[in-house]
Amino acid sequence: MYKKITSSHAALTHNIRRRWSLHHKRRMRQKILRQRQFQHDSEQNKIHFQPTVSPQKSKPARRIKQLLLQPKRLLIIGEHGRANRPFIFHPLITLIFLLMLITLSFALGHRLFPEKNDHFIAKISYLQNERDQLLKDKATIHAVDLMKSEKIQALEDALKREKMNNILLTERINTFENLLSARKEKGVSLVQASLISQEKGILNYEFALAKGADKSRIFTGSIQIDILDHHHERKTLLFDGDSNLPFTTTSHIFLRGSIPLNAIQEDDIKQAEIIIFDNRNHELLRKKVLLKKI
Repeated sequence: MYKKITSSHAALTHNIRRRWSLHHKRRMRQKILRQRQFQHDSEQNKIHFQPTVSPQKSKPARRIKQLLLQPKRLLIIGEHGRANRPFIFHPLITLIFLLMLITLSFALGHRLFPEKNDHFIAKISYLQNERDQLLKDKATIHAVDLMKSEKIQALEDALKREKMNNILLTERINTFENLLSARKEKGVSLVQASLISQEKGILNYEFALAKGADKSRIFTGSIQIDILDHHHERKTLLFDGDSNLPFTTTSHIFLRGSIPLNAIQEDDIKQAEIIIFDNRNHELLRKKVLLKKI
């Protein structure tokens, strides 16, 4: 049974191929005859064709022309391998017919169901308006949130400044309390000593000194700043070419200013030492201070 089916299928395939080969040969012969007839007519009438378009440029146009204007042949094979009568159709006419059919369908639907179309258009318009309103509301909310964020940031900055002012005020109060306590003691007290490096090669200093009760009413002295590096070497900083900064006070004094490091690298500074002398250049006080970097 299997061999019989296989042989019948092979015979059917062979018959289809033979018929298609004969049909193809017939078309080729017709094409050759038409070309020969055209050449013969051209020689008799002395017709010469000159192409106006280059082959490269006319090739796409020729393909489009063949695709739309050249009739197409549709060959249908029957059940017994016989080729039925070919169906011939024109692509351009078919395309125009389809476009007209689609346009007619839309026009007929709009005429038969006008209320539904109007309702559909009104719904689309309503949805578009709702979308525009939502976009506006979103932009407004974003602007409000941005303003709130800016206000919150401004309040946070103001709070930080208030905290810093409170810290500075607390430090000043503590400094004045320490000054009052130091004035009751003997000798000279260095209540506050700060060394800050803000600019490269520049050292900012701030000192608060108090004179004890045992000293004369008008006390004159000087301050010296020594730098100690990691190799335990000592270098004295100069105040306008002088190693000592003179001062005079009756109770307490605040000294603020800046002093150059004189080619001393900040990374080499381990700590600083503040030395206070009297007017006879006798050492009264020596205190070590750490360097702060900002």
